[in-house]
Amino acid sequence: FIDFLRIFQFQRNFIEARAEGPGLSIVARGPQVHVMGFEIFVLAIVNELYFRRLGHADAALEEGRRRLVAKIARVQALADEAPRAHPFEMFDFGLRRRYSGAWQREVVQRFATQAPQWFKGTSNVLLARDLGLVPIGTMAHEYLQSY
Repeated sequence: FIDFLRIFQFQRNFIEARAEGPGLSIVARGPQVHVMGFEIFVLAIVNELYFRRLGHADAALEEGRRRLVAKIARVQALADEAPRAHPFEMFDFGLRRRYSGAWQREVVQRFATQAPQWFKGTSNVLLARDLGLVPIGTMAHEYLQSY
C-alpha cells in the first residue's frame, strides 16, 4: 500500500465540478481507486468555500470559541469524577465537515493542549504530524461498497 501511495496521483479528468443554477454539481467518475479519495478533499473545500461566502466570520468564530471553551471545560471536569471502567477518550474526525482548515487546527490544538489525557488524535494526518498527535481513521466504507 505504501508503495502504491508513492506513485498515486489524483487525476483531474476523473472529477467534474460545475454550477447548476443556484447549486453545485460535483461528479467523480472513473476507477474507484482513483475517485474514492476525492470525497474528503472535495467536501472540505466545498464547506470552507460555503462558510466563507456566508460571511459573518467574526461572529461565527466568536460563537465557536465560546462553545469550544465550554466543551473543553466539560471534558476537564472528568478529572473530578471517579475512574471509569471504560475511560473516556475522544478523537477528531472533522475534516470533511469543518468550518475551515484554520478552525479545525485551532480546535484540535486546544483539545490536545488543554485536555491531553482525553484527546487522543485526529483523522487529519497533516494536523497529526504538525501537532505530534496520533493519526487515526475509520475503515473506509468504499471497501465494503466495492466488495
